[in-house]
Amino acid sequence: MARIIPISIFITLFNQTVWADEMSDKGKYSAIIRDSLDKNGADCRVDTYSVKEETGEAIIFSIKCTHSSYLKDIEVTCTQRLAEQCFVTKY
Repeated sequence: MARIIPISIFITLFNQTVWADEMSDKGKYSAIIRDSLDKNGADCRVDTYSVKEETGEAIIFSIKCTHSSYLKDIEVTCTQRLAEQCFVTKY
C-alpha cells in the first residue's frame, strides 16, 4: 500500500506540470491568433482554438468564433521561421 501513494502523487504532479505547459502555450498562441485575425481583417472573436497540425514549417490552428462574430470556423496558419507570420488560410 505504501508504494501506491508515491506513484499516485507522482502522477498527480506530472499531470499538473503538463497542464501548466499547455496553458502557457495557449496564452502564447492566443496573442498570435488575435494579432493575425486583426491584420487579416477577419471578424472573429475567438471562442476556442486548437492546434490542427504542426510541422517543422508551420502550425495550423482551427478556430471557433463566438456567436456574435460574422465568421464561425476558420483556420490560421503560422510559419515557424525567425520572422513568424500568420495568415487566415480558410474561412
